[in-house]
Amino acid sequence: MQLLEYFPLPFAYGEEGLRSILLCFCLYCALHAAAFVVCNLAVPQFKKQWSGIPYWKSRSPRRRFVLYIVSTINSLITSGLCLCSLYQQWPPYHSRIFSQEIPGIAAAVLTGYFTYDTLVTLVDMSFYIDQAFHHVIAVSLMWGYHMVPYYVAHIGPWFIVELSTIFLNISWMGGKLGVPTTKLWMQAVQACFALLFIATRIIWLPYCAYQLWFDEVAFRHMGISHTVIGTLGISITAIQFFWVGPLLRK
Repeated sequence: MQLLEYFPLPFAYGEEGLRSILLCFCLYCALHAAAFVVCNLAVPQFKKQWSGIPYWKSRSPRRRFVLYIVSTINSLITSGLCLCSLYQQWPPYHSRIFSQEIPGIAAAVLTGYFTYDTLVTLVDMSFYIDQAFHHVIAVSLMWGYHMVPYYVAHIGPWFIVELSTIFLNISWMGGKLGVPTTKLWMQAVQACFALLFIATRIIWLPYCAYQLWFDEVAFRHMGISHTVIGTLGISITAIQFFWVGPLLRK
């Protein structure tokens, strides 16, 4: 059987895929601008306490707050898409018989978002080395998925980890706005984050990395491409274990 028969998503590859990614990238840039305007109007700290550092300077609290808003919206979109994609693939986990549209949309959205996020956070990367490492690996992995569309089938299982990001971001933004951690809803958000982080990033993600690395079809046909993408997958999994202590202590 030819390898192309396994490709679940032809339109994620080539010129049409690039147009989709560019569209998603532009939409995230527009969303960033809209979030900036809303924060200026609705968040008192935005124009007062946080205005000391210019917006595009390193560690600007205003820019980071806007980034967290965009990240939360992205996590809501992509985790929803990936859950739908995973549902269509199950069982088994590695089935190729599922709708072509949902994982294709998820691939374009994630690649556009990670490209946007990496560019916007370049000025911070010298201060947040672990985040810089995570950004570089994530954007490389997504572009790898785009260049070799066979791997789009792995997006659904992999990126349900974005569920935990939603609660992390809400907790972080609440803290920046001065919401006491003793508030019941803040405690609930932090508990949801801790449970989802452990379930999706510490337990589920290593399993996905294992499935990616030992994908028999890719292992036989992809050669060095599979080694590179598999190594990126293992690397992005490993960094979760580096984060688990500091994040859960917060």
